[in-house]
Amino acid sequence: MKFLAILILLLNILSAQNNIGIDSLQNNTGIKNNLSELRTELDDIFNDPNFSNAFWGVSIQSLKTGETFYKLNPDKLFKPASLIKLFTSSNALLLLGSRYQYRTEFFIDGNISNGILNGNLFIIGSGDPTIMIEDTFEHWLDSLNHKGIFSIKGNIIIDDRNFRQDKYGAGWLAEYMEDWFAPTTGAFCLNKNAIEIKIEPTKIHQSAQISFNTEFIENYEVINHVITSTKNSAVEVKINRIGNNIIDLIGKIPVTTEPYSVYIPVNNASQYFLNSFYEFLLDEGVEITGNAVKLDEYDKNYDFNNTIPLFTHKSEQLTKIVSEINKKSDNLLAEQLLKTIGFEIYGYGSTSNGIKAVKELKQGMGINPNNFIMADGSGLSSYNLLTPKQVVNLLAYMYRSSEFDSFYKSLAIAGYDGTLLDRMKGTKAENNFRGKSSFLENTRGLAGYIKSADGEPLALALIVNNFLVPSQLANYIQDKVCNRLANFTRN
Repeated sequence: MKFLAILILLLNILSAQNNIGIDSLQNNTGIKNNLSELRTELDDIFNDPNFSNAFWGVSIQSLKTGETFYKLNPDKLFKPASLIKLFTSSNALLLLGSRYQYRTEFFIDGNISNGILNGNLFIIGSGDPTIMIEDTFEHWLDSLNHKGIFSIKGNIIIDDRNFRQDKYGAGWLAEYMEDWFAPTTGAFCLNKNAIEIKIEPTKIHQSAQISFNTEFIENYEVINHVITSTKNSAVEVKINRIGNNIIDLIGKIPVTTEPYSVYIPVNNASQYFLNSFYEFLLDEGVEITGNAVKLDEYDKNYDFNNTIPLFTHKSEQLTKIVSEINKKSDNLLAEQLLKTIGFEIYGYGSTSNGIKAVKELKQGMGINPNNFIMADGSGLSSYNLLTPKQVVNLLAYMYRSSEFDSFYKSLAIAGYDGTLLDRMKGTKAENNFRGKSSFLENTRGLAGYIKSADGEPLALALIVNNFLVPSQLANYIQDKVCNRLANFTRN
């Protein structure tokens, strides 16, 4: 009976979603459009009995007049989940500028003769989260060759001292240990600090074949319990982490399925980067007589005045990185960016320094930093707390800032891209609402900008905590509100 009741509830939710563009989310031209009628309708929407044991927080404001369209617990604290990325990304644009680029610097301490570097190659990490093995390493090899270096009589040495390396953020759940979306952060990032494990079917009832995207997989031991199953079965792969270094893959993969990938976060980002680059150079035929070492291990008091600049690798501009954060809700980019704010403002890349800089800027946004808890840059932390009104204050501040264009373009477009690709389709909110969605256990949020039928710009934040129904129903209510706002007219 319990299973039947759950099934019926899910079917009802799916039915409601499928009819969004037809009934309750329909572009209804017969709606009464004065503000009091709108508020009454929104009251009815948020009084949905499915959320009787949950808490809604809502703030909707006109950016044209400053008028509050609607509010519900606007000054109560809520867990925001990924809405915290709006604070990380917007403050990065304001403090660093949309044209900011990460700079990974290369130095040598010897001469180059006959294709040989007679000395060490140094790499200073800047926290660049966009470095990839296939693209970036190949570009660096070309740069070394262009400088006349084909062999190295010395060590590969990295300097990661400008950033704090953290395995987990404050308030992250222990179960995130085995999840790719909760990566290690620090001065060096490679392939989003995740190791790809590719799983390929073999013969039915036999073990699947596994391979890795890099030769260096730290000190992990991977146990393969994935079996090749019949063609009509589904892919089912689960990652179990035993202690810190043992990964147990359990499940099945159909014999006719294309290779399937899972990802695990690395334990030591700097070491993963260093060893991967060292192995890459060897594989590409670069002879290296020395070792792969961190500067602290080589010489803590090394004087860089004795080195010679070789070249500098620059990342894409911040506008592209912020777009990845807000459209795709990329946790690694958000965490790295918060540390980068700390590094650029206070000289050391730590989460606490980044938060300190963000809180100082909030005062100019009408946000009391003492009534706001920011524990990380991505929203994974259960410690984060903010109010819907604070989110709308941020959106209103950005609307009038010189960085609004970059910020606005970074947001997901309803029914078109990012995390909002499949939402609000067939309604007036489609391709109108731009914003950020958020999701954690028992938490769902939506915040951003929308224009009414009159073209009046609105900022909104809709957050619900502590619900027990499927999250699709929370999405449905948020989308319904957005469509109602898109149809609103004062005339």
